[in-house]
Amino acid sequence: MRGQLVIVGAGGFGREVHAVFEAINAAGGALDLIGYVDDLGASDELLARLGTSRLGGFDVLSTDGGPVDDGVGYVVAIGAGEVRRRIDARLTAAGRRPLTLVHPMATVGGDN
Repeated sequence: MRGQLVIVGAGGFGREVHAVFEAINAAGGALDLIGYVDDLGASDELLARLGTSRLGGFDVLSTDGGPVDDGVGYVVAIGAGEVRRRIDARLTAAGRRPLTLVHPMATVGGDN
């Protein structure tokens, strides 16, 4: 997998996605994390410890001419399903591309 990634949501779920991103790269993937998008700034210190930062609020991805290039993919890392669906619909309508991240050690059990 090659590309650039923005994680939408800088809470605990977003930081879990960060761990998956790191595992993908450790296994030979080539993703560049541009940063996080989150309307709240409460996690800025935690993100700095991870070597990344919050790019701004949600609208940096949902408006034309924002600071994030058009080709950058996103993952919505917000636990509330309805909120996740609304954000994804808005980003898709803005021409953004969702990414699917799969941990390299993930397994799928048989159909027993």
